Amino acid sequence: KTKDTFKIPHLMKVVSTLSFYEEAQRTMARTQGFIEMLLYLCGNTSLIHGDEVIQEHCALAIRNLCFLKESKAHFTSQEQTLHKIVLYLQSERLRLIAYTSSALLALVHRNQKVKSLLKRPVNHRVIKEVFDTLILQQAALSSELGNDDQSVDNILASSVEHLETLLQFLDEKS
Repeated sequence: KTKDTFKIPHLMKVVSTLSFYEEAQRTMARTQGFIEMLLYLCGNTSLIHGDEVIQEHCALAIRNLCFLKESKAHFTSQEQTLHKIVLYLQSERLRLIAYTSSALLALVHRNQKVKSLLKRPVNHRVIKEVFDTLILQQAALSSELGNDDQSVDNILASSVEHLETLLQFLDEKS
């Protein structure tokens, strides 16, 4: 670890903020290796200070890029790239799950190739398992008396809704 690694969370915050703008999305998608860097940092930050912040900002940027038509092809060009994104659902952090479920939903929209890749047992199983786990967490959370954390409840509800819609898409007959 060097002093420069402490700047990475701040840099990723800038990247995720810029990723809300279409022109910035295009620039990111066209920059060779940029999406791969985001995917790498989202999944491999254990040696970097502030890894949770980095992962969440990378996942947010990835999610935003999934809405850009030009970058959808990049995410689907290699099956392992899409599988990496699916595996981010297995995180213990709800915000990362929410960004990932939203990204997958954006990718599957009007994209038969993504739909067929996500239907593969290795991907479908992960999505279904995470969905079932979140349903149980949501039930446990709603049964707790005096729960004041609405943000956790909202993030959880959003993730459940995204995954439920995604599973409906995947279960449709093509």
